[in-house]
Amino acid sequence: MNKEKVTWLIPVKNGMPFLTQCLQSIKNQTYTNFEVIIWDNGSTDGSIEELKKWIPNKIPGKLILNNPIENLGECRKLLINESQTELIALIDCDDVNHKNRLEYQVPIILSSKKIAGVGSYMKKIYENGKFKKYGKLPSTMQLNQTQH
Repeated sequence: MNKEKVTWLIPVKNGMPFLTQCLQSIKNQTYTNFEVIIWDNGSTDGSIEELKKWIPNKIPGKLILNNPIENLGECRKLLINESQTELIALIDCDDVNHKNRLEYQVPIILSSKKIAGVGSYMKKIYENGKFKKYGKLPSTMQLNQTQH
C-alpha cells in the first residue's frame, strides 16, 4: 500500500519545544513512503539546530533555510511548489500525528478523483500535554466544478 509517495510540508518559525515531537510523529508513521520539506521562517529558538539533527539523517527530505516568509499562506504555496509528489500532507511544527495518519488518509484520497483533501478530528491539548478537547473540521466541502 506504500506505493504513492507523500511529501510532508512543514513551515517552521520558532517551533521549540514542540518541534521534536512533531518530527518524531512523522518518523513513526506506519506508511513509510514519504519525505519532508521544511521551510524555516527565521527561527531564533534552536529550531534550525533541531531540524538539522533530523533532516535528512532520520527523516528523508530537505530544509529550506535563511529565506523567511512572514505570510503563512505564501510559505505553504512555496512549499507546494517545492514538492515533486502528487500527494502532500500539511502539518504545523507544533502538531503531533497519529502513527497511522497516512496509512488511513492515502487510500481515501486515492479512492476517487472527486476527493481533493482529507482531514480528521483533532485532539487539542494544553501546553503541559493534558487533553483539552476534540476539534472537528468540516466533513465535506462543495467545490465549484468550473474552477480549476
